[in-house]
Amino acid sequence: MNFKQFIQLTILSTFVSCGVWIFLVLTVDPVFAGLSELSLFYLTLFLGVAGLALSLMVAVRVKLKPDTILFRHVVISFRQSVLLALLLVGSLILLSKNLFGWWSILILILTLSLIEWHAQSAGRRSGTSEHENESTDSL
Repeated sequence: MNFKQFIQLTILSTFVSCGVWIFLVLTVDPVFAGLSELSLFYLTLFLGVAGLALSLMVAVRVKLKPDTILFRHVVISFRQSVLLALLLVGSLILLSKNLFGWWSILILILTLSLIEWHAQSAGRRSGTSEHENESTDSL
């Protein structure tokens, strides 16, 4: 799979996830929704946000640093888009359970920040730099 196919598949998957999420918002009553409907709601929201963030982050990274290997853009953007989607969905779950407060969101942000910090430091320790000066069209 080359870079163009990956981006096309990501955008298509994002549209499908957003479409299912909009359908759920319009048709499911959250008061009477069961576990399966709520799980599907949060899953499609997560996939839609992660896909949208991934597409935007890759586009910005490729525009700002066109000499870097495309695979590195995808790896970094994927990790950060998943963390962003986890922050959003986690905040909504906390809000739905009346647990959303400054302390709970602080714990969530600190946890996700530690995950990102660990991922960046592990990349540096293994000798791989996030900013190589090579370019390729394939993943």
